[in-house]
Amino acid sequence: MSRSFTIYSVYVKKYYQPSAEYLVPIQVGKVLSPLNLLLLGDDTGNNISDQYPQFGELTALYWIWQNAEHKPTDVWGLCHYQRYFSQPKPRIFGAPKMLEHAVASAPTFAGVLCLSLPQDMKQLLKTADAVVGQHTQLPTPKKSTIDTQATIEVGAEIWGRFKATLNTLHPEMEPTTQQFCAGNQLMTHQMMVTTHEFWCAYLGWLFPVLFAVQQNLGSLQPQKPMAVLAFLGERLMNIYLQHHKVKLATMPITVFDKK
Repeated sequence: MSRSFTIYSVYVKKYYQPSAEYLVPIQVGKVLSPLNLLLLGDDTGNNISDQYPQFGELTALYWIWQNAEHKPTDVWGLCHYQRYFSQPKPRIFGAPKMLEHAVASAPTFAGVLCLSLPQDMKQLLKTADAVVGQHTQLPTPKKSTIDTQATIEVGAEIWGRFKATLNTLHPEMEPTTQQFCAGNQLMTHQMMVTTHEFWCAYLGWLFPVLFAVQQNLGSLQPQKPMAVLAFLGERLMNIYLQHHKVKLATMPITVFDKK
């Protein structure tokens, strides 16, 4: 049954589950996991659950896109079991922090995933196309760019094949890709809230690119152990939003990692 507002939360292990009625936990890589978290899984219907080692949380997005029932105007988003959008906290001096850290407990989760969050997000979407977290600046060295960081993380060959594949499939995006790769800021974790119609347009573009990249990479392995297509997918999200000049609203993100 379609719901007008849903936040899907990606789980890979047992962790506290908030009780917000609009939250839907989903276990990713379930077909490969020895754990049964007794959650909705990414391994039913049309799915890529068995490709979790490469796609990471994108297996959840693929499952939602292909199997969940949503009307075009329904609003939904993706978060992570330890990482959620939250309302800005007023500060006496300066703007609200866009990244907060908190202890995982029932009261702190309830404070973040509050009853007013759906309406607050829908209000933002009256004047914006999507709600995202703030751009993250790459760590030192200060002269790092998206290009140099990706070359270090996945290797020059993989990064080169990725850009070549994207430019072949979407030559109209090459100037945007060059501009993005020369910068040093990006949004991460595929965290976004928007309408189902917008998600379908984005995911209908994203996955064909990723499948083509996957084929062109063959047996190449990244420099560092990682879900390489999830890493590349983060970059694609930024390129897509930048190229289409998508009007974005930002909300803080709270990470539940304190003990």
